[in-house]
Amino acid sequence: DSLNPGGAEMMAVNIANELFSFGIKSHLCVTRSEGALKEKINNSVNFLFLNKKFTFDILAIVKLKNYINNNNISLIHAHSSSFFLGILVKTVSPRVEIIWHDHYGRSEDLSNRPPSILRFFSTKFKAIISVNNKLEEWALKKLNCNKVEYFPNFSEINNYSVKETFLKGEDERRICCLANFRPQKDHLTLLKAFNELVKVNKKWTLHLVGIDFEDSYSKSIKLFIKNNNLENNVLTSEFKNKVVVLNFWATWCPPCIEEMPTLNKLHEKYPNKFALIGVLFEKNKNKDELAAFMKKHKMKFPVTI
Repeated sequence: DSLNPGGAEMMAVNIANELFSFGIKSHLCVTRSEGALKEKINNSVNFLFLNKKFTFDILAIVKLKNYINNNNISLIHAHSSSFFLGILVKTVSPRVEIIWHDHYGRSEDLSNRPPSILRFFSTKFKAIISVNNKLEEWALKKLNCNKVEYFPNFSEINNYSVKETFLKGEDERRICCLANFRPQKDHLTLLKAFNELVKVNKKWTLHLVGIDFEDSYSKSIKLFIKNNNLENNVLTSEFKNKVVVLNFWATWCPPCIEEMPTLNKLHEKYPNKFALIGVLFEKNKNKDELAAFMKKHKMKFPVTI
């Protein structure tokens, strides 16, 4: 649907980029809105924005159909709910095959996931990709598609700036949770476990990094922190109202260096929307060496080591 930062969206970009790196012509289609992750698309990956306004947007369907025919596309890789648009296109272009990528976020409680609609449409799927084993098992049992494979999410190793940023707390006593404040992420279980840890050693800090939607779920997290006197140990406001990108990288990594210009552009273009933090995934690198490397490669966003 969009290229706003998220797990499914990031995987769509990564897969499109990786296909191109293997010499396969790839196209990335976004239906409703573009978003910041567009900056991470390889320049050689073809991009189509449909600007879809509603479920049965005829103009968007025709636009996608024509694009598929003009580019001789034979396979649609549909992420999450976008399978429905793929089905509509297949109705008018039967030769097109559909692979559905299931990113369902509540895989710990699949008993409440209604299978009927997906079961009906799954007869049109050539194959299903599941992001974890539980979703794979669910698809094999509940849907009408024999080809189901578990394929874990993957990421690209990335880069960073001459300004350094350090998380609060003591070295080797920090826990960082990178997850938007959504019920599926179950922050409360983490907080309960962390509360037990603090009872043993009060020097530990927990950093909840992600988008705070300021809703009832967010309030429940903050209430737990307050009720258990964890305000000095649990930190949630360092990146409030910003999308946080933690970029794990190393000085010896060529792909990391290659993507630095893109990350620099993100850092400069969206200073009020993004907090871009480089995390050096490398031992025994002193600050002087790091600063020299950052200066050489013109890295403009902050880094922690």
